[in-house]
Order: sequence, then structure tokens, then C-alpha cells
Amino acid sequence: MSSYQHCATPRGPEEHLRDGESCQICKDWMKQVGARIVKGKVIAPKPVIIPEPKPKKKRKPRPTQTSKPRSIEYRPCGTIAAYDRHRRAGEPICEPCKEAKRIESKKRRDRDKAERENTPLKPAVTREQCGTRAGANYHRDHGEERCEPCLDAQRAYNRETYHRNKGPAKPNGRPPHPREHGTNKGYDQHQRHKEPVCDPCRLAHNEHQRIKQQAKKMQEATRS
Repeated sequence: MSSYQHCATPRGPEEHLRDGESCQICKDWMKQVGARIVKGKVIAPKPVIIPEPKPKKKRKPRPTQTSKPRSIEYRPCGTIAAYDRHRRAGEPICEPCKEAKRIESKKRRDRDKAERENTPLKPAVTREQCGTRAGANYHRDHGEERCEPCLDAQRAYNRETYHRNKGPAKPNGRPPHPREHGTNKGYDQHQRHKEPVCDPCRLAHNEHQRIKQQAKKMQEATRS
């Protein structure tokens, strides 16, 4: 019998086959790995190599926040931010903020006028929309001069808008909602605006909370 140096390897059965011998170790190995002999050669499937798991990287601990929370600083009156803040709160706008808004609007108008002067308009092109405000806007968006029908339509729209909006000045901001006294919503309105809660709203809120607690207890009882 041949040497057992190459037994249990693809070379071992080939040597036994060449010498006309057999080896139980090689037979067991071929049965275990599923190898077979084809034309004097041992064909064995490639061994499956399982990669070793990579060690997980340790995450660095997040630094604890030691700094104090930053307080919100509002822009003073006389700026566009203060003007918008007055509008959102529904407050009367002070004179410094009005002046800042006028200066900003004038700068924007001058900038747009300079851009229009530096970029000459293209000659107008007749389209199906001509004679309507949509046609006038189409000329403007494409940098073209407005034709006479579109100019007439734009003038009519401006005239109609002027007469529709003509009248006393509207108050700035949204008007406050009326209080719904005697309801839970009225109670929330009092709390939101930091007002003393009236007795009807307080009673309605207590009744709302009592019904809410009863419904919660019934739901827990059905679950159990």
C-alpha cells in the first residue's frame, strides 16, 4: 500500500488508483466531501471558507453638553425682521420699522429697474394667449415687449384690482378669534392667551376631563 502522506487529499486517491490499491481513509474522505473520480482524476468541490467575523469598532462616547442653552435674540425695531415680527403678532407697526420696509422696497425696485435696463427686451411675438393677462405674463417671463392687446388686458386688470381694493386700510395681522365660552375650546383659548378662565369654560373643561377619564377606564376594563 502506498504512503499515507497524501491520504485524505485529492492526490491520495489518485496515487492509490495508479498503484491499484485502495485506502479506507481516502474512501471515507471522498464520501465526506462528495468527491468523485473521472478519467483517473479526483474531482472534489472547493472547500467553503467561512471568513472570520471582524471585530466591532467601539463607538466613542458622545461628549456631554455642558454649555447653557442659547437664548433667542430678536432683531431691534428698525429692521425687516422686526417689521415681519409685528405683522405676525398682529401689532401696530412702529415708524422705524415702516421706514426700514420703505428703504428695502425702494432698493428692490431700483435693483429690478437696473436689471431691466441692462437687459433689452426682445420684440413681441404674437401667440394665442395675446389679449389676456396670461399673455402679458408670458411676454414678461420670456423677456419680450408686450403687444398692445396684452397691454390693454393688463391695464384693465390693474384698474379692476384698484377699485376692488379701494377703501379703508385693513388691520395688520389676523383678527383674534372670538372666545367660545362654555366649551373646552374656550378654556384652551384662555390658557393659550394667558387670560383668567371664566366659570363656564372651567366647568366645561372639568366635564370634558371627567368624560375622558371614564372612557379611559372603560377601555382598560375591556382590555383586561
